Order: sequence, then C-alpha cells, then structure tokens
Amino acid sequence: MRTAVLTAATDLAAGQWGLLTTAQAQSAGISRMQLTRMVEAGILERIAHGVYATPAVLGDELLPLRATWLALQAARPMVERLADPTRAGVVSHASAAALHRLGDLVADEHELTLPHRYQSTRAGLRVHRGDLLPGDVTVVAGLPVTTAPRTIVDLLGAGYDLEHIGQVAADGVRQNLIEGRSLAIALEPIARRHGAADGQALAGQLLELGGLGLGDLGAQVTSSQAGRDLVALLGDRLTASMSPEAVRTVEDLVALANAAAASPEVQAAMTQLVEQARTIMEPINAGLPRTVTPAVAVMRASLAAALPSPETRARTFTRFDDLTNQAALTQLVDALRVHSELMARAGVDDDVEHVDEEAR
Repeated sequence: MRTAVLTAATDLAAGQWGLLTTAQAQSAGISRMQLTRMVEAGILERIAHGVYATPAVLGDELLPLRATWLALQAARPMVERLADPTRAGVVSHASAAALHRLGDLVADEHELTLPHRYQSTRAGLRVHRGDLLPGDVTVVAGLPVTTAPRTIVDLLGAGYDLEHIGQVAADGVRQNLIEGRSLAIALEPIARRHGAADGQALAGQLLELGGLGLGDLGAQVTSSQAGRDLVALLGDRLTASMSPEAVRTVEDLVALANAAAASPEVQAAMTQLVEQARTIMEPINAGLPRTVTPAVAVMRASLAAALPSPETRARTFTRFDDLTNQAALTQLVDALRVHSELMARAGVDDDVEHVDEEAR
C-alpha cells in the first residue's frame, strides 16, 4: 500500500479522535478498496457503517458516541462542524446527561439535536429537531453538547421521569455545572406547563426531588471548604461591628445550636420549650382581637370627634382672610406680649397672683 495513502488516512484520523468516515476518506483521495485493505492489514478497524477507527482509540468509552456524531454529517470534517456546532448536531437529552455524568438515566440510544429534520435508519440513533442558541451549547470531551440547564429543559420536554430529572439537576449543582439562578431562568418558559408558578419554583421542586432541598444545600455549603471559608469570612465581618457582649451572646447561641444539632436530649428540650411557649401564647393571641381591636376602634373614633371638621377649618381660615380680623388678631398678640413683659419686670407670677386674688 502506498505511503501517501497511509499518511492521508492517519492525518485525517489524528484530528478526529482517531476516526474517519468513508466520505471523508474519499474526499482525501482514499478509495473504498484501499480502506478495506487497511482494515485487513490491521491499520484501521470498521466500528460502524461508514466509520473507521485506528487501533489506539478502540478502548475509548465514548467511541460509539463519537462515531455516531461523525456519521451524522459524514462528509464534513470535524473542525468545520465544531466551528458551527448548533447546525452540526449537538449531543442532547439523556446522552448529554451521560456525557456530563449527571444522574443515572439509561442512554440506550445516542440522542442528538439538529435545527432541521433528519431521516436516518442507523440503529441506536435518535435525532431531535430543535433550535439551539450558542449559549445552549458547550464542549465536553471534544463533543458539542447541550449545557446542563438546557439538558434539563430538553429532558422535561421529552417527558422523562421527574425524579430522574431532579437527580440530574442536583448532580449539576453538586458539580458546579448549574447555578440556581441560571436553572430558574432556563426553566421559566416551561414552568407553568409543569404545574409550577415560575422557573424558580420548578427549579426548587427538581432540586428537592434530587435530594437538594434547602437543608441539603445548607449542609453542602457548610461541609465544603469553600463554604466554611465563606461562613468564617462573614462571621469575622459581623463580629467586627459588634460589642464584646454581643459577640459573646452570638457565640453562646452558636454553641447552643451546635449542641442541639448533636444532642437528641437538647433537641427534645427545645421542642418542648417551643410547645410550652405556643401554649402560653395561644390564649393571648386569641384574646387580642376581642380586647385590642375594640379599644383601637374607640380611640380612632375619639380622635375623629375631637378634630374639627373640614367645614369648620374652612370657615376658620376664611375668617382670618378678612383684613379687619387680621388687624384685631395682631392687636391681641401685641397686648399679650406687653402684658408678659410687664409681669416679667415686676417679678410677678401669673399663677401666684391669680391665687392671691381668689383668697381676697
């Protein structure tokens, strides 16, 4: 076999995970007969219809998925397709979850998404028609694949079991492939179709099913080194602005909470204390509407009665608009001021004088 043919075949395979297709080989000047001879010589191995692999990659667990993706557009080189992944076929649905290593869905067929209809008789292949945005696609192990949030949206649309999807979502959070807000945004358009008020509610439901409720998330944060560092940082900033007495109080509360978390006896005592407080407060809460509410109503009525009506205020303001009344008011104020000054000079207290006059 000519060296040029071998070189062309190995060069072609080297840039495609050790794979090449019949269509690509023919474009490189390699005939079907030459491909057959390379298989007979052990240089290549036929792993699927129209797809060949070099022996060095035969142990790759992703080899079947890679071969399926190459065969989807067999004549186009991989580098060309990766430059425009949304139109070149994207690994999606259960295959995407498996590629991300999320959940335990059984990917018994390779699922890919294209923006147009695709007819194929290839066994083990399922092609979905869907419009993906560039932000919906990432690259894992060299393959274009839907992001974890988009994968969850696709799985919901395909009717997969909610508990399994919840596990995918929870694993995505645990592996930092999913951030809560991004998941809620991705789920917003389909939330009501799945009985949720909004994307955030649906995200919370899925995470709960996957074992990541609020308590689980808190435990995950506090059990990680990054979470402990964050809590320590927040604690330092908080205590820096507190008095020593307040810091000691907080430390006592933290110690009590830790003791309650570790001791069933303390937990039982705290539960009993809460029940006792509830028992004491129940009659008080029940009596409030009967006592406080009527008193407030009476107070409001008394205040309303003491205040002048709008009509009275209007008449009063009208009187003071009259120039004669304004002059009389000015004279009265001046007379009071003069009287006050005279009393101050004489050192006489109005109240004492008033009492003396009554005594006489």
